[in-house]
Amino acid sequence: MSLLDSIRRIRESYVKNPHKAPPNEACTCDWVIRPLLHDAGYEYDEIVAQMYDRTGRYYPDYTILPSTPHTWYLEAKEWKKDLQNDHDFVQAITYAYTKGHRWAVLSNGREWRLYDSHMTGVDASQRLVAVARVEEQPTFEQFLGALSRGSVTSGELERFATRSRITTLLDQELIRVNSEVVKAIANTLKSNLGLPEVQNKDVAAYFDQRFEPTTNDVAADSMSVSPPQLPPAAIEELNPADPPDLARTSIRASFAGPKTSSWSGLVRLGVGFALNQGRPFSELCDILESRLIEGSHKKSGFTPVPGTNVSVQGMDANKAWRDALRLAQTLNCPLEVSFRWQDSEPVDIKFRGRSGVLRWSSK
Repeated sequence: MSLLDSIRRIRESYVKNPHKAPPNEACTCDWVIRPLLHDAGYEYDEIVAQMYDRTGRYYPDYTILPSTPHTWYLEAKEWKKDLQNDHDFVQAITYAYTKGHRWAVLSNGREWRLYDSHMTGVDASQRLVAVARVEEQPTFEQFLGALSRGSVTSGELERFATRSRITTLLDQELIRVNSEVVKAIANTLKSNLGLPEVQNKDVAAYFDQRFEPTTNDVAADSMSVSPPQLPPAAIEELNPADPPDLARTSIRASFAGPKTSSWSGLVRLGVGFALNQGRPFSELCDILESRLIEGSHKKSGFTPVPGTNVSVQGMDANKAWRDALRLAQTLNCPLEVSFRWQDSEPVDIKFRGRSGVLRWSSK
């Protein structure tokens, strides 16, 4: 079976049918993790389970390509384990570093997290290079492709990690007024491109408008603004538990009644509704992938939730949908999103220009 076929099998078998998902860590390893590794090009003797050193101290669940310059480690968890609050990756990173190897992966089969032990001088959590979930296309295929045997042994994994880190850091730094990146761009515009009056805030505002979310979303959420109209033809209702990649879509959405025209605005609607229903801030932090902080903040990608003392950090469309769905299911309230993919690259050709609907309700 090819790697793509294996990924499709897991989506069809376990993501779309949660009652069939692996019940424990051992089954997660046998049904999901090891098959994916084999289909990614690793032989059976290149995946060694639960080794111990001579002192009996900690060893990660799997050592991949043992006794080679390309050794990396994988710490496995059960399918339902929340990896955001799991701290075993710290041991895996530390072990990789002490053994002179670079990469450690934390996975529950459905979500995979790649860590770089060579990133020193930062907290362990900041060594996270990339995250991918099996239901995300094509992100997950790209992630496992980077972890494939050929990629690891050829050095392509390093290039993948570099690209991932650049994307993450620039998304954060380009909207921070006082970041060194923004300062450098502003200085170049002043000195070399004939814009002596430009300020750091002008540069940050430009990128803030280019990225999702934008500060204009707050106004759109709180005002009576007509959302973008989507064409009535070719609208397909999709499985809310397993949608395709939602990146580069325009939307109109409602959460328990109120409407918005942005993915980030949808999450803010849900968070605001939950808080107004008396749900504790700590509970929302536990169930959501998006980062929440108390207070009104407009830096580092955060946007305040209207009518509350909480701010939410920007997120991509796929994460926004997952969080909105969790909130709707937790609060037992209706959720609906109509959307359209842009009709150009890099959207997959089979989705370009198409429209869809995602719905959830308790009925």
